[in-house]
Amino acid sequence: MSLSFLVVDADPVNANLVCRLLEEEGHPCRNYQSGRAALDTLSNSPPEVMVIDLGNTDMSGNQLLESAREVLPDLRCIMMTEKVNSDAVLQAMKRGAFDFLLKPVHSEQFHLIVNKIRRELKTSYQAGLVSRHDDEYDFSNIIGNSPAMVRTLEMTKKVASSSANTVFIKGETGTGKELFARAIHYNSDRREEPFIEVNCSAIPSNLLESELFGHEKGSFTDAKERKIGLIERASGGTFFLDEIGDMDFNLQAKLLRVLEERRIRRVGGDRTIPVDIRFVAATHKDLEDMIAEKSFREDLFFRLNVITIELPALRERREDIVPLAQFFLDRFRREHKREVCRFSSQAIHALRNWDWPGNIRELRNAIERALLIEADDVIDAEHLHLWRRRSSSPANGAESNGSRTRIGYDFEIPDDGFSIVEFEKVLLSRALHKARHNVSRAARLLGLSRETMRYRIKKHALEEIE
Repeated sequence: MSLSFLVVDADPVNANLVCRLLEEEGHPCRNYQSGRAALDTLSNSPPEVMVIDLGNTDMSGNQLLESAREVLPDLRCIMMTEKVNSDAVLQAMKRGAFDFLLKPVHSEQFHLIVNKIRRELKTSYQAGLVSRHDDEYDFSNIIGNSPAMVRTLEMTKKVASSSANTVFIKGETGTGKELFARAIHYNSDRREEPFIEVNCSAIPSNLLESELFGHEKGSFTDAKERKIGLIERASGGTFFLDEIGDMDFNLQAKLLRVLEERRIRRVGGDRTIPVDIRFVAATHKDLEDMIAEKSFREDLFFRLNVITIELPALRERREDIVPLAQFFLDRFRREHKREVCRFSSQAIHALRNWDWPGNIRELRNAIERALLIEADDVIDAEHLHLWRRRSSSPANGAESNGSRTRIGYDFEIPDDGFSIVEFEKVLLSRALHKARHNVSRAARLLGLSRETMRYRIKKHALEEIE
């Protein structure tokens, strides 16, 4: 369990020594020579532990201790002093000092105090945060009674309780990949350790390596101090790498090495550091297609694809749509203090029959919007605005990404009606014909995932060739 530290000492040599001792143990550390400057950062960037020089220059150590604990009452503070002053020590203890260190700092004594704080905070963590997350991410609280979700949940429970240290989660955007990653963590024997998440698509590729692996001071122009990487900080716990399909090809090789060797090397570093981590990777992309296009490493795919959890799209678990909608309605009613109490029968019919191309995320947003903007006492079908989405929904083939032709939907329905099931079958057949019966290419033509395309091919008893 890593702790965040803030060191305040007018002596930069001693401050750097303390930070180096901490960072070598995997604890991120900042240091300030000014007590007032340190106080200004507490609210926006709160540390778990503060190390304060009792004889600080711009304000006394005891003044800083008292002010810091007013901002952060649970802050653990270690006081440093060059000579024992019984009166100052007594005053510091009254103000809530955790322990004392004599300067110059000796690593053995310092690590004993740090480990004491770790044990204390870990106990608090177990009693509070973990129990809260245990409730929030307990498998019994994940809504899903459809056959597809029952199978997925059973698989996930087995994975969580296993010793598997690499797990791969596949699913369309909005299917709940992060929820399942957290459920795996908080239902495992790693739940008392960190859960750290990184979204590869949210961090520029030129910065991602330093974020993942950390860097040594001076390893590049802006590396003014050592930085502990996120993988290293997650040691003992779970590291969730979301949207791994967006990771730079060259960086994939370095990740593969970590998965195989369970060691990392900071950027600019000359030593490897062991990490005890469960890696959970996720993507909405078809990595097999990316391998064929030479944009994803085949060896990394094989290393990830040992234990795979496939999350079904919402349209493939229709039995769960209304219970999920009711869950979101109840939650948003509480959050926004609204009196809307139910869905109309027309709304329930619309919810069940919409394809939900954005999956659970789209459902959640539709319910929240209807609650806040449209409805009074009852949410009706028109409040959900589902039919307005049809012209831009990828599930209806209308996605436009520059090269895709936009299809219009202003056709007239014949007086004697027509079969939408037969229409879908014809559409699938034409896409397969155009793609020469390659499922992956046909799926891309229709804006579907490969898994959804296969499901619909099987549903209509069509022929597929890979």
